Amino acid sequence: PTSQTPNPSSARSIVPYPYEISFSNLSKVLAKEDLNLAIALCSASQQVPRAVIQLLQEKSIRLSNLLVCKVISVEIENTREEGTLFRGDGLASSVMSAYGLFNGSQYLEQTLSPLISLVNKHYQDGFSLEIDPLKLEPTDGSPEKNLTELIQLTRTFLYKIFNSVPQLPSGLREMCNHLMSQVEKKFPSSKYSSIGGFFFLRFICPAIVSPSNYNILSEDLHQKTRR
Repeated sequence: PTSQTPNPSSARSIVPYPYEISFSNLSKVLAKEDLNLAIALCSASQQVPRAVIQLLQEKSIRLSNLLVCKVISVEIENTREEGTLFRGDGLASSVMSAYGLFNGSQYLEQTLSPLISLVNKHYQDGFSLEIDPLKLEPTDGSPEKNLTELIQLTRTFLYKIFNSVPQLPSGLREMCNHLMSQVEKKFPSSKYSSIGGFFFLRFICPAIVSPSNYNILSEDLHQKTRR
């Protein structure tokens, strides 16, 4: 046996190592029987869905779209209380997050990189966004002034994100359309909040909070920018 360690982010890490296997054949197996095997694998661990999606997309983008749409439909069908819909890190949430990251990484970089750089430059130029009086430093200015700056920057973020929808990959738009249409059938009042829950809480916000984990920014972040 080899001492080489498999890359956990690679599709190859979902099978025992170091056994050789034809990954084109594996993608064919995963695509059979209404994607039941693919869904079962995704249920095994939160690290698996990205690898499964990668394998399916190597065969056909349509297959990964079918996978995410199927787990969404099953999640909605099995949810009894509207308030528990897509709560926690269940199968559907994990698959949607993995699908979004795999297909939307370039979109995230193009959309968020200039925004995060703007916040970073704000601090590098000596300005502050601190609004907690207990954390203010002598050079931070007043919390009222900082709040005005923070609101303006927040509006800039939202304006840029809202106007970036045409650049959102078609697969993600199809997934969001399926999500909203399925939720509307069972929980009509949650059709918009379900989209917001995925798009902001599971797709946009994690990338804003930890841009280095998403390869969004090459420059070093100011300590206060991270906060």
